[in-house]
Amino acid sequence: MSASRLQTSNLAENVGTQPVFEVTGLTKHFGGIQALNNISFRLHKEDITALIGPNGAGKSTFINVVAGRFQPSSGKVFFQGRNIAGLPAHEVAHLGLSRTFQLEDLFTGMTVLENVMVGCHVRNKTGILSAGLRLPSTRAREKRIKEEAFEILKFIGLDDKAEEKTTKLPLGERKMLGVARALAMKPQLMMLDEPAGGLAAHEVAKLTDLIHKLKEEGMAFMIVEHNMPFIMAISQRIVVLNYGVKIAEGPPEEIKQDLQVIKAYLGGSI
Repeated sequence: MSASRLQTSNLAENVGTQPVFEVTGLTKHFGGIQALNNISFRLHKEDITALIGPNGAGKSTFINVVAGRFQPSSGKVFFQGRNIAGLPAHEVAHLGLSRTFQLEDLFTGMTVLENVMVGCHVRNKTGILSAGLRLPSTRAREKRIKEEAFEILKFIGLDDKAEEKTTKLPLGERKMLGVARALAMKPQLMMLDEPAGGLAAHEVAKLTDLIHKLKEEGMAFMIVEHNMPFIMAISQRIVVLNYGVKIAEGPPEEIKQDLQVIKAYLGGSI
């Protein structure tokens, strides 16, 4: 089956099924500044949806609102059928919605393995303090978490760096470590904030392969990114924001020809 026919088939299967993620009328104000204005769209299982737009369009604000870092001013955010708008970040993550950061928010004083273990602790609601104190009730669970974190590093391809400090990793490996830590939460939906930014071509190819593998296992993705060749190649649908407003939504080929989108990018091709 051709890629275009496969995409059409996947979209057809989504018709009538409950989306894994949906925002309706999502709005966010910062004082007199309206960062998001009545945003609505949905994702289904195994979707790869990109969120694009020029600088200041509201992309990072959108992720921060969905992930629980910011409270929405109005609107709803449904994940697995539940309205999660306004929930704190740790509860959102525990429900199965994880994220990475544009500037990787890694723990520089920890090893690569320990960073991934943090993600496991979030999912298991185990306290880092109790783990550090080696309380009897947590020892067996801590051993399982360490083994699980190492398996995730093997899957990502960073198992040989498990005992290194994160400060020793080059940018590409730090980005992959951020994905590994998010993956440790066993999400149903992963939001990637600029995952390909600053990566070399072979690193982007590795990231693309990883996303496709996880998609095949049933994971959905929302990707915020400025690397348009990467976005056009990997996405099934693209949502375009400009000044906090959704100006377009559709498959990559339609978005490339949308006049509003082209204008938002200052007349340049995308």
